[in-house]
This record gives sequence, structure tokens and C-alpha cells, in this order.
Amino acid sequence: MTVALLLAASAARPRKDVVEEALLNGNELYSSGDLAGARAAYESCMQMDASNGLCMTNLASVLLDQAPDSPDARALAERLYRRVVSESGIVDGGLGADAAYNLALLLQDARTPAGTAEACELYESIVGAQLKARTEPRWDVIANLASCTHDLRAAPERAFELLAVAIVQGEALEEAAVAEATRTGDASAFPAGSSEAASGALAVLYRGLGTLLADADDALCAAIVKLDAEPSGPHVLLRPDEDDEDDGGDGGGGGVEGDDGERATRDRVAEQRPLSPAAAVETCVTSARNALQRALELRPDDAQAAHALAALAARAGGGAAGADARARVVPERASPAFVRALFDDFAPTFDAQLRSLRYAVPELV
Repeated sequence: MTVALLLAASAARPRKDVVEEALLNGNELYSSGDLAGARAAYESCMQMDASNGLCMTNLASVLLDQAPDSPDARALAERLYRRVVSESGIVDGGLGADAAYNLALLLQDARTPAGTAEACELYESIVGAQLKARTEPRWDVIANLASCTHDLRAAPERAFELLAVAIVQGEALEEAAVAEATRTGDASAFPAGSSEAASGALAVLYRGLGTLLADADDALCAAIVKLDAEPSGPHVLLRPDEDDEDDGGDGGGGGVEGDDGERATRDRVAEQRPLSPAAAVETCVTSARNALQRALELRPDDAQAAHALAALAARAGGGAAGADARARVVPERASPAFVRALFDDFAPTFDAQLRSLRYAVPELV
């Protein structure tokens, strides 16, 4: 778990130069890797100004960096984050929103039902504050909200929508990173897009989508397929007859051929809805397989995705390829049609994508 240290020292109560000096000193020590020194500086800051939210938030982050598995450190960090959220509220760009995000990460990392549920509520509040301020929500917040919603297993249809939105935005960021690096010739020009952490986060989202679709019963599959095909739906599911293995052209089962062909394919799929129950299950299985394979492309050592993919193949054909239409050999890579479908007919801005989720702004803390 990685929490954000707040380095915006300019907001730290300028009326007290000595408090601001302690905060700045703590930030410098933290940046240099001196966690013990940073902790001492932030504690000094709080001794002089017990209500300083920046010192509280940064102290909590340092405690977790020093001893991430210590129950005492986690408990103290949680209390500090909660106090900042309570006193500052969750407002876009405000200190309370940063503390709420770090608190949500801490609660989600604990992997308890109550903690996961509260983490989801905090992420929802942060997104709601950003939308209220007409600010584009952060991808990491949406991604974590999607993951915790999926982990709760209480609202699978909403989890599907959030996972789809987060995946599309994540792939778009990755694509932008590659394009920027190609344009500038500087591989570090957009480091966040190509970082191992970013790829790992995307892999978790794809694994979540894959397992959700693989585990869905017939009724849930039908509901998700219907939701995906709605005008405001994400339109990311792939029918079995679209699951081509080629990168383009007029061959393959997908019939996807350039931008016009891709759009025509999506329109044709929408026109064919609603699918029969069997076809809906086929759609879930096909998309699940591709999502899990994409997870493994991004993170080959993802044992959970590998296990889910193997289990899906075994279930589809009773362990024997060719037993029915779903018992095909698992491809080495996700179908290009599946990857392209993630971008077809999707709203051009992330804000519009979120509106398609029928987002209701939560009450602010």
C-alpha cells in the first residue's frame, strides 16, 4: 500500500513560522529517506499546533512507511486520518480529501468487510466532491472504487460498470504515455503511464472484470449483457463470434475492420440484443477469458488471474478442449477485438463516462 505524502507546505498555517519550518523540515527529511527524522519533525509540528492537518496527515503516512504491518502504527495513522477528515471535510483539492484517500487505502488494505465497505464510501465521497467541483476524477480513485466494489460482492452490476470505466481510462492513459514517449523520444516523459505500478493496477482491474464475468450465474450474465448494451452502457463485452485472433483485416470471427468496421460491429451487436440466455453466457465467458488473459499480459506472475483462467477453461469444456463451443484452447494473448472494443462507442471524456454510470453525488463528510 502506498499513501500520499502532502508536500504542499505553503498551506501550513503561515501565522506560525516555527510550525511551518517544522513541516518543511519533515518534508525534506522524508524526501531524503530519513523517516525517523521526518517523524520527529512532524511530531514537533503537532506539539506546537495540535490541529495542523498537514502535519497530522504526513505523520500518519510516515508511520505507515516505517512500520506498515504494525497494528499500533496502523491504528495511530487511522486515528490521525480520521481526525483530518472530520475537521476538514471532503472537498475537492482539500486536505480532507487527501486524508480520506489515504484512510481508504488503509482500510481497503486491511481486507475486512467493514473496512472495505467504508473504503468504498470514502472513494465515493471523493469522486462526488470532484464531480461537484466539475473536476475530472482521479483515475486511481476510480480504480480503487471499482476494486473495492467488486470485493464487496454486493453490487456486481455496479462493479462491472466501474471496472469497465476504470479499465478504459487506464488503457487510455497508457496509450497516451506511449504516444508521448514516441513523440518526444523520451521514455521517461510520461513515467506513470508505463510504470510497473500502473500496469499492476490495470492487471488487478482486468482480473476483477474477468472473475466477475466468470463467476456470474445465468441471471447476472443476462443483466450485465443488457446493461452493457444500453445507450449509456460501457459497451465493452465481446460476443463469441467477434473473438478474432487476428489484428485486423476482413478475416477472423470478429469481422472488425478499421474504425468504421469497429463501429459497425458494435452497432450490429447492439441491434442483436437482447441475446438469448445461452448467448449471454457465451458473451460473459468470452469476455472473461479475454479480460483474464489481458491481466496476465500486464502482469505475467498474477497467480490469481492464471488460476481463474485455468478454472474457466476447465469449466467450459469439462477439462477437455473441443467439448463445446466454449472449450477452445486458451489463446496466448487477449483477442485484439476485445482490446479494441474497450474503446468503441465510449464517451470522449472521463467525466461523460462517469455520468453514464448515473452517478449521484454522495453527501460530503
